[in-house]
Amino acid sequence: MSSNHNASASDVFGSFADIELFLRAIVRPFKLLFLSPICSIFSVYLAIIYGYLYLLFTTISGVYIQDYHWAQDISGLAYLGIGLGMFSGMTRHPTYIFSWITC
Repeated sequence: MSSNHNASASDVFGSFADIELFLRAIVRPFKLLFLSPICSIFSVYLAIIYGYLYLLFTTISGVYIQDYHWAQDISGLAYLGIGLGMFSGMTRHPTYIFSWITC
């Protein structure tokens, strides 16, 4: 990085034309994805996890409406337990890790 705060993109990246800079910025992530095995494996893993979470979150309200006979206007309350659980996990996790490290 340059310490000059008034530096332009051509100063930082050299004398590339705008289209060359754009193509380099577009191609670089795909090279990383397809040429790095750990990146590819991690991307597939996260895609599967995202698919499971999407499936879970889209079917929760339908399950409560059909199976538990909740009204449609209160079926969104089923997400409160998930939200509270995530929030309590986020607030508890740093204190747990800190107490584990200091032991």
